[in-house]
Amino acid sequence: MTSLLRECNELAWLWCANHLPRLSALNPARTILIRLAGVRAQRGVNIRAGFEVRPAGSAGNLMIGEGTFINARFSCATGGTRVMIGRHCAIGPDVSLETHSHNLVWNPTEGWGGRSEPITIGDRAWIGAGSTILGGVTIGSGAVVAAGAVVTKDVPPATLVGGVPARVIRRLETS
Repeated sequence: MTSLLRECNELAWLWCANHLPRLSALNPARTILIRLAGVRAQRGVNIRAGFEVRPAGSAGNLMIGEGTFINARFSCATGGTRVMIGRHCAIGPDVSLETHSHNLVWNPTEGWGGRSEPITIGDRAWIGAGSTILGGVTIGSGAVVAAGAVVTKDVPPATLVGGVPARVIRRLETS
């Protein structure tokens, strides 16, 4: 399949998934449509409308574990790099996973340049509304990212982080 055809196919399936009514009964259908777009979503994934993967043609780089819930207006820029979301995660609305970044200094021969780095979110992590996770970050299992945080560094397991940039607030009790 040519690149343009693959990109158009992906965009069409994501458009269909995003335009289903937000009814719980339609969640399995939305997950099927997202899989048809190329996302590797395991069983029991619950995804709400407003699901975006950039650039077009990179949905196959996104893997979502079993039983994960992704709320509305989710954005994932893979930049050709893998994004792995663990099992039983909760991702709030307006969360953005951004794997691609530009250099800080303009270079006349390269422009801004740039790089892409993977993102990994461990099992049972909770990503609060409006958070941004940057490339190269691993969120540990059972960690919580407070709403609005910008995560630029790895988050240890069972830890609450928040702020811009995100900093450790405290360790969490595990059961």
